[in-house]
Amino acid sequence: MQRLWLEFIDDAKQKLADVELRDQESQRLAFHSLRSSGLVFGMTDFSAFCQATEEDILKGKLIGQEQAAQAQRLFCESAAEVEAYLGK
Repeated sequence: MQRLWLEFIDDAKQKLADVELRDQESQRLAFHSLRSSGLVFGMTDFSAFCQATEEDILKGKLIGQEQAAQAQRLFCESAAEVEAYLGK
């Protein structure tokens, strides 16, 4: 499980890096992937945010810097909870 967690952390950081600069489909795919992967680790608040963001993108709304920063903050908070559970 530890290996999967570390792979997820690396992947999530890459997906969230400069996500606001990407095109609509790249943004949607990033948040879709983060939503489902986050659920695997019990990151329900982060996953719910990703789902809502993906729905916004599907309605034609590109995310901006503020929403991208919010995603990163929520990811860090959720990741800290998981790491505490895993005993890191």
